[in-house]
Amino acid sequence: RAQQERSKLWLQRRAKKVRGKVAPAAKIVAPAVPEATASKNAGRQQATSTKKDEAPQACVGSGIMRLRPSEVFFTHDSIRSTFRDGRLVRETLRQLQKGEITIAIIPTIQVCWHTAKHYDARFWTYTGNRRLWVFRQLEDSGHLQDIEVNVVNKTVPDFRMTTRNEGIGVHLRGEA
Repeated sequence: RAQQERSKLWLQRRAKKVRGKVAPAAKIVAPAVPEATASKNAGRQQATSTKKDEAPQACVGSGIMRLRPSEVFFTHDSIRSTFRDGRLVRETLRQLQKGEITIAIIPTIQVCWHTAKHYDARFWTYTGNRRLWVFRQLEDSGHLQDIEVNVVNKTVPDFRMTTRNEGIGVHLRGEA
C-alpha cells in the first residue's frame, strides 16, 4: 500500500514537471480516421491524408492534439516491463483500470509524423513507448478512447526505430 502511495505521488510530481516544460499550445482537432473493419489491426491504421507522406492538415507543425492510442505506433519492438523509477508497467495499468490513479497524472507522450525506414508516414512515439503500451491496453479494454499527445517537429532516428511489426505492438521484456 505504501508503494502504491509513493508511485501515485511520484506520478503526480512527474506530470507537473513534464507539463511545465511543454509550452502551452492551442488544441488541435484530431484528424478523421477510418473505423476499424475486419481485424483488430485494422484499427491501427494511419490517419487519413491526401498524399501518402503528407501529414494530416490538423497536425501541421507542433502542438497538442488528441489521438486514439491505436493511431500512434511504437518505435521499438520491445520495452522494459518497468519505468525508469522501477514501477511496473503492468502495475500502472492495473492502478488506472481500478481507478487508483487517473490518466491525468501520466506525462504526455511526444509523437511525430513522418515516414520511417520502409513504412508509410504515420504518428510514431518520439517519447513514451511504455506509456503508449499502457494507453493501448486501456483503449482495448474500453477504459479510454483518446489521449492528449504533444506533436513535435522531429524525426525518430533510424537507430531508435527497432520495430519489426510496423509499430503495431511490442513485447514486454523482463516479465516472468
